[in-house]
Amino acid sequence: MGGWAQHWRHLATLPPAPPPTALQVRAAQKGIPTGSVYDTNEKNLASVGSEQLQEMLHRCEWSALEGRTYLPHQTRAAIESAANR
Repeated sequence: MGGWAQHWRHLATLPPAPPPTALQVRAAQKGIPTGSVYDTNEKNLASVGSEQLQEMLHRCEWSALEGRTYLPHQTRAAIESAANR
């Protein structure tokens, strides 16, 4: 019983990073608006292309993504600053 995921830490060369606290998660979530995340992710995925993404999923091979540039996620502060101009 138990799969690889359950025993991954025995294979890792470095100790695992501690998970973020609830306060850290809330602060990060407040910094980036949810809609912005979906819009940015959709644009970034579209720049790769659905056929290429599907092929990468089937092969579990992601090297075609290396070296690409993607749109950054806008922070709430940047969006509010642009709206105030």
